[in-house]
Amino acid sequence: DSAFDNYNPIRDESSEMPDYIASYIENTMRTDDSDETTTTTTKTITYSHMIGIPMDECHELTLELESVQRAILYHCPLLVHACIVPAVTRMPLLYVSAPPHNNMASVTQKLHRIVERVVQEQLYVKEAPTPIVDCENEDEIMGGINKDGYKPLLVSFENLEIDGAGNQVLSTVGIKDQGSERLVSLVNALKQEIQALGWKVMFPPDDHASKFRPRIPFMRLPENFLQLLD
Repeated sequence: DSAFDNYNPIRDESSEMPDYIASYIENTMRTDDSDETTTTTTKTITYSHMIGIPMDECHELTLELESVQRAILYHCPLLVHACIVPAVTRMPLLYVSAPPHNNMASVTQKLHRIVERVVQEQLYVKEAPTPIVDCENEDEIMGGINKDGYKPLLVSFENLEIDGAGNQVLSTVGIKDQGSERLVSLVNALKQEIQALGWKVMFPPDDHASKFRPRIPFMRLPENFLQLLD
């Protein structure tokens, strides 16, 4: 009876994609000692820090991105080497180049405090709800304001873009709405605060725009991909 009482029939939706990727790479990994197997780890790091948002907890979004990966792998299984698994999927906001310092941990902590403060100022602002009549959805009735008096930052994604000189990065792009506008405002505020320290800051590379746009890369060709095709 106790086992029955503890039984929970509702299970979180999960994906077998990460296991498939790990298994495929392990089974097809080259065993020789040539430089081709190490070219992906020798890329020069230009910036000391990246400010980004982890996406591994956004289950609905990551499942949709994995469905795109599956469709691509159906036609070219070797592209499994390009798949970015949810655990390391990020939405990059800014790249920061801090000056050389004997204690880079203190630089990271300083940057973390700036991000924490700006996020608090930009997003954690209590708003009075504006009730909407003739609406059955509780969130819409409250005008998107939660019970704590905050309006969550929600960004929707629907488009795909290919970037890079060799068309090596596939990203999903956020639609232009109120949520993305709030995120752009947050990123611009972060950029201004960090630049005030004299540090170099840049938006994530974007072949289609000069300003920041919400974009999440979820496939990236390794530098030795052409050798993998041989």
